[in-house]
Amino acid sequence: MGAERADLAHSLWSIARDGSRPLRRIIFKAARSNRRSDTLYSWQNPFTAPVARRRLARSTDFIGRSRPRMEPTRITEDRLIAIQDELSAREPIFHRPEFGASRAALESMTATEFWEVGASGHRYSRAYVLDILEDRYANPMDEVWKTGDFFCQEIAPDTYLLTYTLFQESSVTRRATLWRRSPAGWKIVYHQGTIVQSP
Repeated sequence: MGAERADLAHSLWSIARDGSRPLRRIIFKAARSNRRSDTLYSWQNPFTAPVARRRLARSTDFIGRSRPRMEPTRITEDRLIAIQDELSAREPIFHRPEFGASRAALESMTATEFWEVGASGHRYSRAYVLDILEDRYANPMDEVWKTGDFFCQEIAPDTYLLTYTLFQESSVTRRATLWRRSPAGWKIVYHQGTIVQSP
């Protein structure tokens, strides 16, 4: 059925292209009313596959209607600034030896249910991450990492999501850490890193 509709659309457009102005207007009106919300359709043939460009890259769609921005508005509330400053000083996690580098210290700063999703998309358990960190601290490397673009939001009482951008020599990643405040201090509940792809 889809193929038949595509063939009919192509035939109608061919007729319109050869000089039928009324039919051209009808086809364009139909294309505007039926186009998908997340893509732009070709001006040359409104019935064919979407043009690769995403509407999200534009501030308006191709008939002038406004659309939401791709990037969310991320402004930390004033009441959370002190918490953001406290948590950002601990990032990137596991790379701040001043907060402890021993196995015991790492266990103390992670919740028992801690887990992580790496930039590769693989999931890692708390035990696996701690084993890797032990090896890393035993053979430290000289790395220059920079952080910025911090944003903090309260998820639940004493639980906060901290997001930021991590700049490394060969990559840029978006980082997210879920922190919980406990009587024993801050605990890391979850962490994730996502590589920023080149546009």
